Amino acid sequence: MLETSGPRSPAILGYFAALNILDAEVLLSRGRIRSHLDPSLTFQKGIERHHLFPKKFLKSKLSISNQRDINQAANIALVDWIDNIDISDLDPKEYWQLEVGKHQITEEQLSSQMYWHALPRAWFEMDYFEFTSARRMLMAQVTRDAFIRLNDLHYDANYPASTNSHIDNVVTRTPRPRVKISDLLDAGLIQEGDLLVPLNPNIDVIGEISDSGGIIIDHHVYDTPSEAAKELSGIQTNGWIFWKVGTQDDVILDELRKKFESSRNADF
Repeated sequence: MLETSGPRSPAILGYFAALNILDAEVLLSRGRIRSHLDPSLTFQKGIERHHLFPKKFLKSKLSISNQRDINQAANIALVDWIDNIDISDLDPKEYWQLEVGKHQITEEQLSSQMYWHALPRAWFEMDYFEFTSARRMLMAQVTRDAFIRLNDLHYDANYPASTNSHIDNVVTRTPRPRVKISDLLDAGLIQEGDLLVPLNPNIDVIGEISDSGGIIIDHHVYDTPSEAAKELSGIQTNGWIFWKVGTQDDVILDELRKKFESSRNADF
């Protein structure tokens, strides 16, 4: 079942659930995946699905263009937003050691992350299809380990509270009036027909602002930036920092929201 490219397939979602049960760290980070799924916390920079062998690298260097091959579940890992941007379309042989060194990953931590994220030894030097085949086996093992843990009579789903010592972009969620794209339209901060482009260069889909404040992608209208972002990334994502407005010199959508909020607060 893991031989799939569907972003919402039960197999890949089951694997992500297993990472949560096993209290796994985000790849190349000390942050916990469960923290990013905690509804009481919000992150200025979230986690994203990262192609371990980047799309453009597969197309340009390995001449692999079939989308089903490129988007294999076995080619996807959860990393911090900023790391996904830094890696871009680099050769895994080039970026892996750089990222491990940059984040000062210890040998013990690296061993744990290799297990959680189902990475074969020296995976970055493997043939792509050998890598995906080997990783599927390891992903299945991780999922099985989580299932066994769930069946343990001593299993406790209440994990210790997350600490912020290793996360510099997490804040407590505080209630505030919800801003909608239609608010930005009414304020003249954005226009009907403006194009929205994902900040992640590996996602080559463009959205368009509708007259009602929705986001049009492939003739489907999404009500919120986060709804549209989740459809493309396959995981819960803060859409306000997922999109940039391509018709406004690549202004991040969240910057326009903050402008609107500042203006609204000044009126009170």
